[in-house]
Amino acid sequence: MKSRLLFALLMVVVLVLSACQPAATTPTSQPPAPQTGETEPPAEAEPPAETEPEEVTSEEPVELIIWNTWADHHVASFQELLDEFNAAHENITVIQQAQPLTDYEGKLMQAVRQGAGPDLVNTFPTVAANYIDEGMIVNLTPYIDDPEIGIPGFRDSIAEGVYQDITQWDGNVYMIPMFTGGEVFYYNQTLFEELDVEVPTTWAELEETGRIITEATGRPAFGFDNEIDGFQVLIMQNGSGYINPETLTVEYNTETAVEQLEWFCGMIDEGVFRLVGEDVYFSSPFGSQAVASYIGSAAGYGFVQSAVDGQFEFNVAPIPQGGSNEYISNWGGGWIIFTTTEAKQRAAFEFIKFMSSPEVLARWGAAFGGVPAYQAAIDQPVFQEFMATNPAIQAQTEQIHRVGSLSAIPGSAAIRTVIGRAVTSACTGQLTPEEALQRAEEEGNLELQAANP
Repeated sequence: MKSRLLFALLMVVVLVLSACQPAATTPTSQPPAPQTGETEPPAEAEPPAETEPEEVTSEEPVELIIWNTWADHHVASFQELLDEFNAAHENITVIQQAQPLTDYEGKLMQAVRQGAGPDLVNTFPTVAANYIDEGMIVNLTPYIDDPEIGIPGFRDSIAEGVYQDITQWDGNVYMIPMFTGGEVFYYNQTLFEELDVEVPTTWAELEETGRIITEATGRPAFGFDNEIDGFQVLIMQNGSGYINPETLTVEYNTETAVEQLEWFCGMIDEGVFRLVGEDVYFSSPFGSQAVASYIGSAAGYGFVQSAVDGQFEFNVAPIPQGGSNEYISNWGGGWIIFTTTEAKQRAAFEFIKFMSSPEVLARWGAAFGGVPAYQAAIDQPVFQEFMATNPAIQAQTEQIHRVGSLSAIPGSAAIRTVIGRAVTSACTGQLTPEEALQRAEEEGNLELQAANP
């Protein structure tokens, strides 16, 4: 799952999350059991009280542990920022501990439950949702609003879709975003110019352009690097539901969703589009000119460069839009702080403030290859210089105002797998799109019921 997985590997992988939200799967471009035995239903949890952080007067040193699953060069870049923060805060020491990606989320949950986990991590809403009901992560709203240590103008500093993502549970903020943005459109610029076709900005234009390309080349014109994210994009742009957090049911088996899946599978049947299939990622087929364009992760730009290897000119654009809503995926995630002591929580918030400050976040975005969630960081010279060298990051930046939000509740990560099966079965002729989504609705509801007993 190149799109979601690459950004996620880069983000906590920049996780899985993937994606996952990731992730949040988060993508590399090559480049988540029902409780039993209760005789009575558990009492409904009361929402966390919105109290101001208590004043911390202790000058005792505080040590914070961060877990991540990043690649070595990202670990090295992050350490430079840690050293800078530690030098400026004599009573706070932040230490990063690299973790293996395999079963990371399971190990994280176990460690946190045992009181042996990190103090904060960078992750996705689908992961944060597993901790909120039990009060295991900190409600950050009182810290953000605090007149002494808060973040003035926080609400207005990020896109609406990003804010919805981090406040979707009860209106409070439970994670501070660092990066944002989703998929981008890679295309063979040389071929597009030879055939005198425009870069599509709508799905109707993509269909028209695709037919011209396939007729001229005899090869597919387009594919989604990850059909799960592709399906989500199509249905959300056209006003479909996804997950209802109140009823704990899925809402993607709609007439609109069926129509979108029929369209996508129909274009595959005609040979104009294709599934990624055994190639796993589209960068290699794109580089060999087996496909003329695809939608994938901006973090995969380097892989595309390597695959193309100067054989032709390629470029990157925002993804097509269509329907009633502008929408792209949000693979950014953010920092969550685990509930410990007030001293540690306050220190962790200070660290997050440091990381989200415009100049620091701009440097981190350039080193990590991510688009900051804050315009003030995007506008920094260091990020502008980086963006000028990377068309994928530029295309992603141009569309971050379209970032959308998907419901993240326990079990929502498993819905991605359900959707993936539905798209594959429909587009390979095993089921009709209507049958595939009917089955996906049944399987999705079972997943949500099992995860929310």
